[in-house]
Amino acid sequence: MQTSLSLIEARETILVEGRFAAADVFVRALASLFPHTAVYVSHAHNGVPYGALRLLNPILPPPGSLRRVEPLAVEIGDYAATWQREAARLEQAA
Repeated sequence: MQTSLSLIEARETILVEGRFAAADVFVRALASLFPHTAVYVSHAHNGVPYGALRLLNPILPPPGSLRRVEPLAVEIGDYAATWQREAARLEQAA
């Protein structure tokens, strides 16, 4: 997740839509891992087609309301770093 968001140079704001928006632990973990980035969820059911339309007309407002996500109450940065190191080690071993 961190690698993917870094590759697309996500910064300032992350919007989570679709089924992942309903996964509270997931979006709160995302907010914890990116403390300097505002993470929002949208429960609009037309997010993907509307997002494509916004590429053509960027001034269109988002569909529905957005809710800012609060980070988890526990620190998960060390766990994430350990997981990334282990994943890199396994990839090199393969």
